[in-house]
Amino acid sequence: MIIVYCIDNNYKKYAELSIKTVKKHNQKAKIVVVSEKLIEVSGADEYFVFDLGGQHRNRGIGDRISNAAYLKLLLPQLPYEKIIFIDGDTICQDSLDFLWNKYVNYIGLCESHNYGKKQAKELGLEKYGLSGMMVMNLQNLRDIDFTTKCFQIEKTIPNLITGYQHDETIINTLLGGSLTFLPQKYNYCYERKYDNPIKYEDVVILHFPGKDKDGMIKYYEQHHF
Repeated sequence: MIIVYCIDNNYKKYAELSIKTVKKHNQKAKIVVVSEKLIEVSGADEYFVFDLGGQHRNRGIGDRISNAAYLKLLLPQLPYEKIIFIDGDTICQDSLDFLWNKYVNYIGLCESHNYGKKQAKELGLEKYGLSGMMVMNLQNLRDIDFTTKCFQIEKTIPNLITGYQHDETIINTLLGGSLTFLPQKYNYCYERKYDNPIKYEDVVILHFPGKDKDGMIKYYEQHHF
C-alpha cells in the first residue's frame, strides 16, 4: 500500500499527525511525501521533489489553497502503478485496505459535502468529487496524458471569482463522468453539511478543511490516538 502526501512547510506538522494515524491502522503502508523542495517529515519512507514551474492560484494572504495543492496534478510522474493520495489535514481511523484493493479506471474519490452541489451545477456535472483523498491509477493517467491536460485546463479557468476554482476543479473538469465515486466515509469533512451525515467515529478518513486546523489537533487529542 502506497500512501502519498503533497505538502509545503505550512502543512508539515499536520501531515506528520496524519501519517501517525495512517500507520497505526495500516502498519505496512509506505508513506511518500511530495513537495516543491525537500521537507523532512516524521514517518515518511520516501521523498520526491517536483517542480511546478511557477505560482498557481495566488490569491494573496489568507488563501488556504497553496501552490502545493497543484502537486497532485504531477503525481503520475511517480514510479508506481497505483497510489492512495491523502491530504495532510486528515485523520485516519481504520484500515485503508478497501481503497488499496479497489480498482479504478482513473481516479476514485468521494462526493463533496452539500456545498459541492454548487460546483457540480456550474461545471455541468451530476457529482463533484473532493480531491482530499484519491485512489489514483497512475498507469492509466499517464496513458491519457493527465498532467498535460490538467495544466491546459487551468489556463481556461477565468480569473478566480469563486473559491473552488483550483486543482480540484481541474480534476473534475477533465475526468467528469469518468471519476469513480467511493463511500463518503473515506473522505468525510469535519463540520460540513451532508444530506446523509455519518457519525465521526464511523468515518475512516476524517478531513479537516478550511483555514483553522485547531479542530484536527483537538479531535486527535480528545480521542487518544
